[in-house]
Amino acid sequence: MTKIARDALAFAARVRMSQNRLFLLVEGRERDVRFYDKLLGASTVLEAHGYAIQLGEQIAINGVAAGGKRHLEKLLDLYRRKGLLRQSGPSGDHIVAFALDKDFDDLLGKRRISDHVVYTKHADVDAEIFARCRPRKTYATALSLDSKDAKAFSRHVQDPVHELARIWEGWIELCVRTEACGARCSIKTSAPSMVNSGIYGSSDASTFRSLEAEMRSRSKRSSGRDKQIQGRYRAAVDRGESRYFVKGKAVPGFLAHEAQKFFASKRPVASKSFRDSVTSVALGTIRFEGTWLRHWLDPLERL
Repeated sequence: MTKIARDALAFAARVRMSQNRLFLLVEGRERDVRFYDKLLGASTVLEAHGYAIQLGEQIAINGVAAGGKRHLEKLLDLYRRKGLLRQSGPSGDHIVAFALDKDFDDLLGKRRISDHVVYTKHADVDAEIFARCRPRKTYATALSLDSKDAKAFSRHVQDPVHELARIWEGWIELCVRTEACGARCSIKTSAPSMVNSGIYGSSDASTFRSLEAEMRSRSKRSSGRDKQIQGRYRAAVDRGESRYFVKGKAVPGFLAHEAQKFFASKRPVASKSFRDSVTSVALGTIRFEGTWLRHWLDPLERL
């Protein structure tokens, strides 16, 4: 049952009276709360001072509540304008911070500059999960494999985020440029590749050019802006950073496709149930320890 949204100012008042020092607002209802709870719980500093994680969609502005990044950005603006990001209460300072998906914001120059905002390193939380999970354990559970088959499939897939970034390099470029120019066209950033044969096959240059022409014809920005964003993306690819633009929700479909191929002559694969479960299974295998956590913990502990 969905909780009734609390007014933003009423929520800020609750923060000030709380025993917790940090309130972290997150975007997604599926896995964000669990991911960030495990992440923050790995910090002895944050654990000692107390923290709480809150879905942004449960906080309303003028009676309107919504999920996603845009609503959280509006909450950030409201709290910053009213001086409510840091408040003094009976038990000391109380802080509101925001955990946002990076998406393409770094390429598009849309990142919010604030000590109270932390971004994912990969495109979103689901992509972080696949980048940090233990693959053999994930595949063994999600596909019901023995250790030998789980090891073999893991070797076959290697790093699925990296592999998908390599296969979809042209498609992701079109998605980034389409978002930058605001074009309403066939290119949808949440959709599978329209450039690759059979979604995961070789890239078709003719299809790429056709979609690029459509995007340009419907662009709301100058051609100079398109070239600028194209240059930024290609520079990121040259630096080996293409993996950071793969949407996490694209990974289960890729893994299901590879599992169908790999086990074709050996056993059936329940593709739909695998796609539906693998991300949550992967989250459960992550060890929340090591230096990779500092990407989030360092800025949050400094608040």
